[in-house]
Amino acid sequence: MIKHAFTLIELLIVVAIIAILAAIAVPNFLEAQTRSKVSRIQTDLRSIVTGLEAYCVDNQQYPGMPPQGACNMMSTGIKQLTTPVAYLMTYPLDIFYFKKEKMQPIQYQICNYGMPVWEVWSVGPDKTNNYGALPYDPTNGTISDGDLRRANTQQEIPAQ
Repeated sequence: MIKHAFTLIELLIVVAIIAILAAIAVPNFLEAQTRSKVSRIQTDLRSIVTGLEAYCVDNQQYPGMPPQGACNMMSTGIKQLTTPVAYLMTYPLDIFYFKKEKMQPIQYQICNYGMPVWEVWSVGPDKTNNYGALPYDPTNGTISDGDLRRANTQQEIPAQ
C-alpha cells in the first residue's frame, strides 16, 4: 500500500514562498495606510483654508491669526469658524501630531507671514515639527521629512 504525502522539503518550500509573499505585501499595506492619512490631512487643510477665506469675506478679517511672523496652534478663533455661522462643521485635528502625555491628536498649526500671506500646516508622516520650513514630498518615501502645508496665496512662503 502506497501512502501519498508531502515531504518535509516540499512543506518548507511552500512556507518559504508564503513568507516571501507576506514580506512583500505587509509594507505595501502599511504604506497604503500612510498615504490615506496624508490624503485626509490634505483634505482637512483644504477645508480649513476654505473656511478661513469664507469667514474673511464675510468679516473682512481672519479669525484668531497669530501675530505677524509667528506660528501657533489654531485654537484661538476656531470657535468663530463653527458658530454662529458654520464655516466649518467641526474643526478637524491633525492625526499626525499628538499630545505626548495622552497620545491624542491636536490642532493644526497656523503661521502668519504678514497679511495676506499665511499658511496652515501639519507635521506630516514623520511626526516631527519642521515648523513649516520643509514641505512633505512622497517621492522621498512615504514617511519622509517635511510638513504638509496649505497656504492662502500662491506667493512663496518664507522659510523659517
